[in-house]
Amino acid sequence: MILRTVIGLKSLWKYLSKLKFSEGEWLMKLSKLTKPELEEIFRNANFTEEEEKVFWDLSKGISQKEISFRHSVSITTVERRVRGIKEKIIRIGGEKYGAN
Repeated sequence: MILRTVIGLKSLWKYLSKLKFSEGEWLMKLSKLTKPELEEIFRNANFTEEEEKVFWDLSKGISQKEISFRHSVSITTVERRVRGIKEKIIRIGGEKYGAN
């Protein structure tokens, strides 16, 4: 199970490091990870409470617009939190796999 989690994080890092896909595509890939893979990211990323809520919603495939409505915040706020989540996932992938 740990190996699968590492493989999942490596795959996610590969997707993010290319940065040749749209934000929507990145979010769709996040929703395809398994629960253990998502929990591994969550444990290592050090999300804020607000980012944590958005992360779990994104992992369920919920749109940013719907997240904005559910949490009673602007879409701009959700986009900022998504950027923070993405940066933290890149950071943990980079540290874990030796990327800069």
